[in-house]
Amino acid sequence: MVSVTFDDGWASQYTNGLPILKKYAVPATLYVLPGSINTPDYMSQAQIQAFASRGDEIASHTVTHPDLTKLSAAQLENELAQSKAALQQMFGPSAALDFASPYGAYNPTTTAAVQKFYATQRNTDDGFNSQASFDPYNILVQNVDAGTTAATVQGWIDAAKANNTWLVLVYHEVGASIGRDIYHTDTAVLDAQIAAVKDSGLPLVTIRQGADALAAPNTPPPGATPPPGAAAAMNAVAAANPRLGAPSGSTVCGLDRGGCYRTYQRGAVIWSPASGAHYSVGAIRQAWAATDFERGRLGYPITDEFASGSGVAQDYQGGRISWTADGGAVITFGSRPS
Repeated sequence: MVSVTFDDGWASQYTNGLPILKKYAVPATLYVLPGSINTPDYMSQAQIQAFASRGDEIASHTVTHPDLTKLSAAQLENELAQSKAALQQMFGPSAALDFASPYGAYNPTTTAAVQKFYATQRNTDDGFNSQASFDPYNILVQNVDAGTTAATVQGWIDAAKANNTWLVLVYHEVGASIGRDIYHTDTAVLDAQIAAVKDSGLPLVTIRQGADALAAPNTPPPGATPPPGAAAAMNAVAAANPRLGAPSGSTVCGLDRGGCYRTYQRGAVIWSPASGAHYSVGAIRQAWAATDFERGRLGYPITDEFASGSGVAQDYQGGRISWTADGGAVITFGSRPS
């Protein structure tokens, strides 16, 4: 498997990085500092939401990026707990499940604290992650800096293929160097590296998906072949609804209760054995995301959008989301209004 990760939430990840990820339909995990959101040089909440809306993972990197090994016990717990709470408030309960330690600094005390709040910890220790030796609280990585070439990334990909391991790439700034250090990547170089990732033929996964796959080795990794009929049903929905735009991601399966999804320029198509295939767009999709998509109380959509009163609505397994220009999106759980 291959995972592409970005640290800190730099604005250049949105302006220069996201177009490349969309170009090659490669997913990403963003380790974000909630204390920097909406501040100069860092992404706004809306820009981070643009990643989340296409299925990228929003993970935690503490509130203020301190060296965890130099904090008191109270300071350490506050950084971990407040980061998780802030990110989940902004991006829903699927955010901040995984964590990256600032500067890659950790010790047994900090790791024990991380385990109270997060499912994994990604540090900066070099290496590849194998089924036999996988440690979810020290996910090994390859660190990308200003001197890393596309050929180097290709070499890492070849090693992951040869050894059946999980390659995790760590990026920082893209086409900028606000931090004035080596941790930035030229935009054209990133394009070539992400092209190599796309052409690798390996499953392209978020950190959450990769960790789940190593924890359950008999489960096909996300991105595996969809169940019979799923791809055809999803393609038919996309073809009938050109408002979705072009695909911006590969089909990802292994969702709750056997579901799959594929992202597009302006939304997604979601399928499950029980609900069939339906599109998800706009304000209704944002409201559904706030309930944790198919994992939440609403479950999967069971209709496309339809006219309802002075607006539109969409039905779900656990309720309905209605939208009007005046009132915005309103969620009704339980029985759906007629």
